[in-house]
Amino acid sequence: VCVLKAIKNIRNIDKCREIYEFTIQSHLWDILLANTFIDTFSKCGDLSMAERIFNDAQKKDVITWSAMI
Repeated sequence: VCVLKAIKNIRNIDKCREIYEFTIQSHLWDILLANTFIDTFSKCGDLSMAERIFNDAQKKDVITWSAMI
């Protein structure tokens, strides 16, 4: 999560995608990561990926909805 926050601040979409792929392959997924990826992808300019993660999320909380909005 901390790495994603740093990536978001420097707007490095390639690193965000790299970490996303690693996370998926490693089965390290939870709601906190989903929320952070939604926020990071949207702030890096990839709204379609943020929407895809949002739509695929099995659990959604207030933070999930706020990140997507």
